[in-house]
Amino acid sequence: MDRDFAALLRAVTDDQPPRVWSLLVTIFGEMAQAPGARISGRLLTRITEEIGIKPEANRVALHRLRKDNWIESHRTGRESAYALTAWGLSQTRLASPRIYAEASLETELWFIAGEGAGDAVTPIAPGLYVSARALRDPALLCIPVAATTPLPDWVRDRVCDAKTIALAEALLRRFEALEARLAPPEALTALQIAVLRVLIVHAWRRVVLRAAALPDAAFPTGWHGPACRASVARLLAALEKPGLAALEAAVHGDRSG
Repeated sequence: MDRDFAALLRAVTDDQPPRVWSLLVTIFGEMAQAPGARISGRLLTRITEEIGIKPEANRVALHRLRKDNWIESHRTGRESAYALTAWGLSQTRLASPRIYAEASLETELWFIAGEGAGDAVTPIAPGLYVSARALRDPALLCIPVAATTPLPDWVRDRVCDAKTIALAEALLRRFEALEARLAPPEALTALQIAVLRVLIVHAWRRVVLRAAALPDAAFPTGWHGPACRASVARLLAALEKPGLAALEAAVHGDRSG
C-alpha cells in the first residue's frame, strides 16, 4: 500500500478498524443493491485487506451473514460470489435513504402524548414523545410543531444522547481531514476509491442510524449531524463510484490478490 493512500485510510478510520460483520453489511449496501448484483469473494477479500482485515476474519463474517440471512452464496467452479437475500436487500433499502441523503429527510415534528406509542417515536419524558410523523392511534394525542417554533432545550437535550453527539463531532473532524487530503484530487485506483467510499459510508452509517429520525432543528446544540451529512455528500461526489463490473475485472486480472 502506498503511503498517500495509507494516510487517506487513517484520516477516515482514525486507525480504528471497523467490525468486520458490520463493514460487510456496508459493502453490500454500497455495491450490491442493483437487481442480480453479486460480489465475488476475491473482490470482498481485496477490499477488506486494504482496510487491514485478515482473510480469516472476512470468512467468519461472511459465514455469520449467511447464517443471519443477510446474504446468500453462489458457486461458479472454484469461485464464490455473494448477494443480498431478499430480506437483506429490504433492510438495506430501508436504511439507505437516511445514509445517502444530502439533506434531512424529515421536515415535520410532532409531540405525541399517551402510552404505547411504540418504537417509531423518541421518548423525552414519561408518556411524552417526539416524532417526524403523526401516529394514527386514537389513544394518542398528536400535536404538530410549526417549523418556526423553537424547541425548549430540555426537549432537544433528550433527543440525542451524549455518546452520539460525541461520535458525530469526532467523525466530522475525520471527514474534514479527509477532505483536506483529497484537495486537490489524489490519483487513486478504482479499488482505492471503492475502499474509501465504503469507509466513509460505514462511518456515517454508524452515526446517522444511532440518531433519531427527526428534523435537524430538533437536535441539541453541539449536534454535528448536518455538517457530517454535507461532508459525506461532498466526499462521495469527489470519489465517483466505480462500477462493480470494472472492480471485478480489476481484481480478477490482478493475480497478486
